[in-house]
Amino acid sequence: MVAVNPNLTCTLVTPEAKIADEKAFDVVLPAHDGLLGILSGHAPLLCKLGQGLLRYHDELMGEKVYYIEGGFAHVHENKVLILARRVVARGELSTAEAEHQLRQAEAMAQSTAKERELRSQAIQRAKHLIALSQLPSGGKTHI
Repeated sequence: MVAVNPNLTCTLVTPEAKIADEKAFDVVLPAHDGLLGILSGHAPLLCKLGQGLLRYHDELMGEKVYYIEGGFAHVHENKVLILARRVVARGELSTAEAEHQLRQAEAMAQSTAKERELRSQAIQRAKHLIALSQLPSGGKTHI
């Protein structure tokens, strides 16, 4: 049975600003070890974030999508607090800009293990940003 009213509060914060603070029906976030889905009544949780797309459905059933990287998420009493090191909102970056970042990442040095790790992370970031840039603008979706 799908909830009629959004029972979660999703708050997204970076070191610079509060990005979002709104009611949500569901939240899917990129934990360090994979995607994590959160619905009303979820058990308390504290997790480390990885990099990827944060998605949630707001009060009007519009899907909000952000690229997030690093930080922590805290779930308690239907409140989802996401403290992210980096956030990019849908529409902030064009596909051309994201593809340029991918080309730059692919050209990075890979002589040492650390360089290979940084290159891999940059490539993954760029691929997520390309996916974000290609999403249609917000609106109603089905869950």
